[in-house]
Parts: sequence; C-alpha cells; structure tokens
Amino acid sequence: MKYIPSIAFEEMSGSAKGVTAAKMKSRKYIRNRGYGGSVRTQDQAKVKGVFKRLTTMWKSLTPAQILAWNLNLSKHVIFASKLIQ
Repeated sequence: MKYIPSIAFEEMSGSAKGVTAAKMKSRKYIRNRGYGGSVRTQDQAKVKGVFKRLTTMWKSLTPAQILAWNLNLSKHVIFASKLIQ
C-alpha cells in the first residue's frame, strides 16, 4: 500500500521499521518495505532456496539445541577482537 507523505517529509529517503520512502517520476511516497521477492537468475533461486531451508530448519530447533549450537560455536569461531590482541 502506498501513502503520499505530507510536506514535512519532503527530504525523506530510505527505510525504517518496515516503511520505505520512495520516489517515482518526481512523486514521493511512503510504502511498506519489500523483502526481496524477485529472482532473476537460476543461481539466485538456488541461493534463496538454501536460505529459506536454513531459516525453516533454525526455527524448528528447540531452546536446548540452540544453546548447544551457541556453546559449540564459541569453541570454534575466532572473533576479530581475538585477532587484534
């Protein structure tokens, strides 16, 4: 859905909390933020499919599995702050 902003929002641009200020053919408007639905290539479709599957799998984890994941991750990841020391 599009909303025409008032004159107070003349210089508004970008997105914030699910709302995007946009401009088309010299007309400014506010719309609900989009979340990447279009896929132009087969490779993009594959990557999008992988992220969708990972997201679905992550949401199905129990709190105990997430805690175990985080504990295991902290043993194997070298953070930038450790590299700087």
